[in-house]
Amino acid sequence: MSQRRVSKPNDLTADTRMLRRFWDGEWNRGAEVCTTWPGIASGFFDMKNIRSVLDVGCGDMRFEIFSGSNRRVVGVDISPVALERARERMRVREAKGFEFVLASADKLPFAEGSFDLVMAMDTMPLLGGSYTKALAEMARVSCGLVVFNAVHSENAGGRIEFGGKTLEALTFSEEEVTASIRAAGLTMTLLRTFTGNEIDNWGAPPYAWHEFPEGEKKAAILAVARKQA
Repeated sequence: MSQRRVSKPNDLTADTRMLRRFWDGEWNRGAEVCTTWPGIASGFFDMKNIRSVLDVGCGDMRFEIFSGSNRRVVGVDISPVALERARERMRVREAKGFEFVLASADKLPFAEGSFDLVMAMDTMPLLGGSYTKALAEMARVSCGLVVFNAVHSENAGGRIEFGGKTLEALTFSEEEVTASIRAAGLTMTLLRTFTGNEIDNWGAPPYAWHEFPEGEKKAAILAVARKQA
């Protein structure tokens, strides 16, 4: 049984504390999230043998890909408000096998190799200086796949302005994503770039912090990596 630990305020970086306050406010106002990324991502790997999933930055857990399965699914988020909404959604749906943990992406309170799949959708761009450590943590707790998306460097990125502070969204080239995956001790199995047109065709709601470009400009990157044996 892995030890559970909640990230306390003095454990968090200034950026993370800002994000917690921002997202608590957004969820209290009824934030909309893009629910299409997990479904898109799952088309690039086999979910059949995945029995445990960690969703890093889970929000209110609207990712239907996980529902109705016999998988153990754990959602981690820095926002207590988001997690309360997630618990209520699962209670209404009478969904079983879901757990929710208040924690930061760069300090995941799980043992090494705890999950077959570790996923972070729309989480990595807003981690600031914690990105490298968060990816290393995701690699540590995975015994199989690590999947995440990122804003492409050809994109203008985005920002959160809150409480007199500004947090710029991280952007990446394909080479930078590849290098970060290698540095985390992972092996890349897929790197897929999406254009603004492709994302627009999904009909996703606008982000609270960013709008993707239109047309054929590179907008986002999906990375699928595997834990090295």
